[in-house]
Amino acid sequence: MRSKDLGHHRFFLVFDRGDEIIETIRQFAADRKIRGGRFAGIGAVERATIAWWSWDAKEYEKRELDEQCEVASLIGDIAAQGSETKVHAHIVLGRRRNNEAVAGHLVRGIVRPTLEVDLVVYDTELVRKNDPETKLALIV
Repeated sequence: MRSKDLGHHRFFLVFDRGDEIIETIRQFAADRKIRGGRFAGIGAVERATIAWWSWDAKEYEKRELDEQCEVASLIGDIAAQGSETKVHAHIVLGRRRNNEAVAGHLVRGIVRPTLEVDLVVYDTELVRKNDPETKLALIV
């Protein structure tokens, strides 16, 4: 992944083939001590794991997509949970078959051939804490 500092608390990230989306953004933010921000992106993936939250089971139901898909929309945020940097993202993927779109919480995505992400850094920290009712780390 390559990055360009655009100034004014903004970065432009260009992912390379094989980069994993969530971990790459998390590591970029952690290295720069970014504790609050948002991002949006477009591009493509060769495979992805997306998920939907099950209120009853209190866990994510995952679905594997092992195919080339267009990233029609990637949006998410960066927050702190204790000393850790957390990335939360949702994605809309365009599939070739029947021009279908599938969307959900992005668990994992492997880029091919590229992904372009605009990252805005906040002046303040966003904090996640575990919520006992949902068992999710929610922003407080």
